[in-house]
Amino acid sequence: MSSARKTAVFENPSLEDLRAQIDQVDRELVALLERRANLVFAVGEIKRQKNLPIHDPEREAKIKIKVQNLTSPDGPLSAGEMSSVFMTLVERFRKMEEAHVQINRGIELFPNCSLDFTKPQRVVIWGFGLLGSSFYLALNEILPHWNFLVIDPALDQAAFMNWRKERKLANIALSDEVSVKTAALVVLAAPVDVNDRHLASSEFQKGALVIDLGSTKRSIQDQFQKKSGTDFTFIGGHPLAGKEVAGFQNGDALLFYNKVFCWVAPPTRQVTPPERATADALALCLGSKPFWMSADEHDHALAWTSHLPQLLSTTLANVVMNKKFSHEVDYFPGYITELLRTSGSPLSRWEPIFKTNAVEVKRTLDELITGLSSVQQKLDDPSRLAIQYSNSNRFYNRFQAAKKKG
Repeated sequence: MSSARKTAVFENPSLEDLRAQIDQVDRELVALLERRANLVFAVGEIKRQKNLPIHDPEREAKIKIKVQNLTSPDGPLSAGEMSSVFMTLVERFRKMEEAHVQINRGIELFPNCSLDFTKPQRVVIWGFGLLGSSFYLALNEILPHWNFLVIDPALDQAAFMNWRKERKLANIALSDEVSVKTAALVVLAAPVDVNDRHLASSEFQKGALVIDLGSTKRSIQDQFQKKSGTDFTFIGGHPLAGKEVAGFQNGDALLFYNKVFCWVAPPTRQVTPPERATADALALCLGSKPFWMSADEHDHALAWTSHLPQLLSTTLANVVMNKKFSHEVDYFPGYITELLRTSGSPLSRWEPIFKTNAVEVKRTLDELITGLSSVQQKLDDPSRLAIQYSNSNRFYNRFQAAKKKG
């Protein structure tokens, strides 16, 4: 807040009195935000029915100007500060509007699914870290009548029980491997190598749907092909979402909002329309966007878009950590902060991924090393970099246009 702007004058205010007034304003704000959300989501539903884009830049530009004009010239916030706060709110509402459109599409698919979403179903989540917890929290908001069982020998049971109590969650409990045989839906949410073992060695209920949330797909598809006489459906899944922090306590029902959820059908059998509708409905109910691809396509793409960037982040951290300026984090521009984002991930999380996608990851490293060597050779004559910069600019513009369209 600028010191040149006026602030309200309170007569002998105490910290407690001011906080009490803030609490009252917060109550009023929550009611107003709920009212605005109802209107925003109603607009989103009309847009969905008319096949109109959610993002309307012209409308948002008008809102920004309107807010600036509404801001009191004598208030504590400048017009720029007020519009900054308000447009952050508008952006968050837009993202939620997009996710709610996905959720409504998922609900519309329920009659076409092989799994009856309208009735209580037993769901087993095998591995209860960030993804497993977030998966449960998101589905629970749409399907509170489902019953969820957690299998995770490494889980801190006391912490889990406290987490459940604090959130007043009545439809989730700890269980053991026996419950897998009675579940209509089994979610393999452990590390990829553990998921492989569970799929290979477990017995599933006849007609059950088994999915995984792992970051590689060839390995688990191979495990499924080795199982003979299977009478359950397996579909590989991978939500392209995550956080810097791990653990079920950091689970977030919004983690999958507007993210792509990759589905990979088994190569040995065709997924039926009701099975496909079930997978799509699950992804949509998370607020995400289902996308179908082959295991080879998935592992090739993720080697470039996820696995290689993680190695780059870790390598950059190792190179920078001993530089004289490395402790002056305030001097780090935003883009290096983003590059370093995944350098805090433990090797235990990534080692199974690198093992199960080793061929693709090594190929990406070879290509990147070749590209960096080419840049290094041209630095003495920057004009020789013109083609590379032209290509990168063209890709960036295409990439940004696709993001706005999506």
